[in-house]
Amino acid sequence: MNLVFINSQYVFSLFANLLTVDKPLANIDINQLVEVIQYGYVKEIITSLRNTDSKEEYNQIKKEAIPCVTLSGVFTYRSITGLSKHSGLMQIDIDKVEDYDSLFNKLCRDNYIYVCFRSPGGKGLKAIIKIKPQPETHKEQFRALEIYFKDHYSIAIDSLCKDVSRAMLLSFDPYIYCNPWSEVFKESYSTDRFSKKVSKGVQYIRKEKVIYDDETIDLMERLISVLEKRKIDITSTYESWIKVGFALCTTFGEQGRNYYHRIGGMYPRYTPEETDRTYTQLLANNNGKTTMGTIIYLAKEAGVKINTLR
Repeated sequence: MNLVFINSQYVFSLFANLLTVDKPLANIDINQLVEVIQYGYVKEIITSLRNTDSKEEYNQIKKEAIPCVTLSGVFTYRSITGLSKHSGLMQIDIDKVEDYDSLFNKLCRDNYIYVCFRSPGGKGLKAIIKIKPQPETHKEQFRALEIYFKDHYSIAIDSLCKDVSRAMLLSFDPYIYCNPWSEVFKESYSTDRFSKKVSKGVQYIRKEKVIYDDETIDLMERLISVLEKRKIDITSTYESWIKVGFALCTTFGEQGRNYYHRIGGMYPRYTPEETDRTYTQLLANNNGKTTMGTIIYLAKEAGVKINTLR
């Protein structure tokens, strides 16, 4: 009988610390990573990190004392241009988890979760997911995972992990979870349709063609007031969030930005920066096909009676 060691198929580079960019110490696999985290190879350092009350000391330990891996591949040096081979793995960071045990148990029941453990600082959670080992689709796969986590767990994962050369600090967690038979996440989501393409030379920006009257403004104000009063989130999925944005772009143009903040503000992990950035992208790519009716429909589905707005 031939045994196939699944975990040893996934190989990536180990670096001395976050400040080390060149010359990785070695290449290791998932079995070795789990062993390091589970059996406390860096327990002393991690304990010091979790116990310090000094922000300066905390940052120094993170940068200088804790080894890290480039989880998504083997690298000659820690940069996207130093990638030798993609590992087929994606790092997921979830910061400041309120109920760690509850979320950890939920994620361990997810067929896509390969490895899951407590973050070095102790207040967050890290997960590893198998993806297609293709550098050219790495960011698109991460974007699809952003949507997946938002739709299934109402969680915003750390967007910095979309970088294929992103370093993952080692940690200590005797209860680390590993499922060698987890499924490969194959979904991709291209952000090109929402990204403004910048060309060299003179750029001609089309003028907004939006028409709205006092009645439309009044309707929107009353609708949002009801959503705010009842704390109703009509952007709970990524798709609905984008649709609401496009509808506001079509109806109000730039003047709809404030409405986007107010409507999106009902989402538990709303951030002004992400909302601003997304609305700017939507304005640049709006084709005018999504209208005010979409917002009314989503509100109606959430239980808001538009005819009386109550």
